Amino acid sequence: FTLGRQPRVDHRFVHLRNSNKYLGETKASPWWVINGDDKRRARLNCIQHLLGAVPYEDHSSDALIMPPRQQGPYLRPPEREQTFVVDHYQ
Repeated sequence: FTLGRQPRVDHRFVHLRNSNKYLGETKASPWWVINGDDKRRARLNCIQHLLGAVPYEDHSSDALIMPPRQQGPYLRPPEREQTFVVDHYQ
């Protein structure tokens, strides 16, 4: 008798992961564990970790000089001059 739904666990994988024979984790490619007791914090921590792992260089440039704002009604360019994203959900 169980209360609620039990998570699906592949015990073969758990045994392999916990054994010393598992060669998937190395210094060059470590496994990172996220404490998932609080799902919201786990997601935010995962995003923070992934963003921190990506090298970032500041590529800001000088201030842009914008042309004067168009006066009057907006005139949309002809469709043949535009590039559209494919509408997959017609």
